[in-house]
Amino acid sequence: MEVAARHLATRPRSTVELENYLRKKEFHEVDIKDAVRKLTENGYLNDSEYARTYIRYALGKRKSLFRIKYELKEKGVSQENIENGIYMFEDETDSDIREIEYENALAETARYIKTQGDEPAEKKQLDKAARRLNSLGYSASVISSVLGRYR
Repeated sequence: MEVAARHLATRPRSTVELENYLRKKEFHEVDIKDAVRKLTENGYLNDSEYARTYIRYALGKRKSLFRIKYELKEKGVSQENIENGIYMFEDETDSDIREIEYENALAETARYIKTQGDEPAEKKQLDKAARRLNSLGYSASVISSVLGRYR
């Protein structure tokens, strides 16, 4: 359990990430389950809280909600815990995550598009911004809506 606690001390992790780490360190499955149980009971391991923390971090990096959910699933967080994390984040910040996502897409686009006054952006700039938003996981509808403001 000491190895697991030290691993959690460096940064928050999902239950699956911690289990995989302990397996890699060749701990017995019984010891892994026991460590996870104890850490969960003591509040050091909580996938909903991990999801909330990761959502805050990823939105700060201007990632889309789709990509955030995908990355959390890759880290072994269940759909239920992801939804709980979203709810906790929205409750804590008193905001709608979709609105934050849209504002992030606008801010990211502004980095790529330089216009003077009301003139429309160049196609090359719009294409570059669209590729960037796509790489961050934004949906076609969000990309279209954001870029429509520059046309």
